[in-house]
Amino acid sequence: MQETIRIADGALEERLGHKFLTRELLERALTHSSAVPELRAAGTEETVSALFPGNNERLEFLGDAVLELLASEYLLASFPDWSEGQLSKSRARIVNAVSLEAAARRLRLGEHLRVGRGEEKTGGREKQTLLADAFEAVVAAVYLDGGLGVAREVLRKVLFEQALEERGERISESDRKSALQELLQRRGRAPAEYRVKTVTEIEEQATEKKQEHPPEQTTISEYLESLLVTVILALFGTSFIVQAFKIPSASMEGTLLIGDHLLVNKFIFGGTGTWYEKLLPYRQLERGDIIVFKYPYADHQHFVKRVIGLPGDRLKLVDGDVFINGKRLYEPYAVHDSSASYDPFNFSFPSIRGQMISLNAIPEWRPEIRKYVQGDEIVVPPGKYFAMGDNRDHSQDSRYWGFVDRDAIMGRPFLIYWSVEAKSSDYSGDSTFWSRLTGILETLVHLPSRTRWSRMLRTVH
Repeated sequence: MQETIRIADGALEERLGHKFLTRELLERALTHSSAVPELRAAGTEETVSALFPGNNERLEFLGDAVLELLASEYLLASFPDWSEGQLSKSRARIVNAVSLEAAARRLRLGEHLRVGRGEEKTGGREKQTLLADAFEAVVAAVYLDGGLGVAREVLRKVLFEQALEERGERISESDRKSALQELLQRRGRAPAEYRVKTVTEIEEQATEKKQEHPPEQTTISEYLESLLVTVILALFGTSFIVQAFKIPSASMEGTLLIGDHLLVNKFIFGGTGTWYEKLLPYRQLERGDIIVFKYPYADHQHFVKRVIGLPGDRLKLVDGDVFINGKRLYEPYAVHDSSASYDPFNFSFPSIRGQMISLNAIPEWRPEIRKYVQGDEIVVPPGKYFAMGDNRDHSQDSRYWGFVDRDAIMGRPFLIYWSVEAKSSDYSGDSTFWSRLTGILETLVHLPSRTRWSRMLRTVH
């Protein structure tokens, strides 16, 4: 093991250009603190000197001082016209973690480092701090073994000239041109020449480049790719964030009118139990929220109603007033029509034994009502909501077809972006294609006069 380390360190000596008289100094410079306990346990950790026991940390301290001294000396000799500020800035560029790491990599110090198993597993040989610290320790080892002159020559070769040649690091900020000329002169190279171009020359050069490299024509595949990305983004937005919806019936009149076109926020309600709800700005459904949801029967068309009963609520209607858990619900949004045709559910709900069930209740719901009735109240089951229209006497709602499942709720309308005078028949699925087309054309022709301008961009509450 020890012979293998010495052979490898011999290759490092060749790259340094210095053969150590005291080889243990180099080995100590390459020993990280994480390796010491394991080396001692294996009986391979020797004592070099009382000055430098164990790892390379004390050598790092000495190496830092040697670097500062020799870097200052090198810059003073290389750039005699520079000010103190220029010299300080350039020294900071030469002696920093980035340049020291680069020098360590040029010497391939990582291959020679002795590190513990933990550092080995986490890539310690490639860490900037370990490499920069090891380089400082090696500098100290060279200084102790060969003296200041040897350390000066090693640093000139492996650090100073290399660092100055790196882009953006070769000269001080305040006098780049003259420093460049001095460096070229010292290297025996021809001085740099500068020529100012006129605007005309620049434009002519740009024209030549355009002619040499004409812009590529957009291909059909690129158009299709752009279209596909647009479609994907649109589908994502309408699926998860916002979607347009229109009011086809009078069940919410007083709040929403037939012909109102809404934007629905689909990124608002939690309660579905998904893992990401805690990370996103969701909130629970509340009594009074207006919701858009899928009708539980038939073709699952979209309905818009207001949440009245929450899971676990006990609900009933008495003389048209809603009672929740024994207390009358304050409903400033509710509208009643005394001229509406008689319907028992407009006055009393749920029907108790001996009372008539409304003929407007769908067949699927009639036998189910009794399952949820306790006394004279209906109990909203878990995961369900009781929804009603604000136009209470003209609304087909939970009284007539049952509860709204949580998973069927799409979101909450928040803005009327457009409103046009319309009738329920304009949106009826029973109308023919030609009647719908005629209605669309009439709307377009009379758009300015039929638009309800006062309802544009109104928020929904």
